[in-house]
Amino acid sequence: WCVYELATFLRHGQAQKVKLFPVAMARILLIISGSQVPVRIFGRFALVLGSAGAAVVYLEFACNVLVQPLILYLLLGVMADVQNLEKQFKEFSIQRSQCFCCTNDHRHPDTGET
Repeated sequence: WCVYELATFLRHGQAQKVKLFPVAMARILLIISGSQVPVRIFGRFALVLGSAGAAVVYLEFACNVLVQPLILYLLLGVMADVQNLEKQFKEFSIQRSQCFCCTNDHRHPDTGET
């Protein structure tokens, strides 16, 4: 949906029917999965081959120590976006909306091309 459609929908008392999922959550879930899947696979091979379980624990701990701060940092950004979302919807006005090309005088901001 575009912002205009969402703002109209919310303004007419239909907010309880709208569920928003931040796009950034997909990146966070990918990071979580990407850090845990190799650990689980290694753990299964270690159990099958009879290797020491301590190596699995150390690997899992290392992955979590390296990845958890990144996940928390990304989640803080997502939560800030979610907190601002309601205010943005309430203040949205189609009359005050501006397009990218008009706000840049119909020139690309980096190259200056028209």
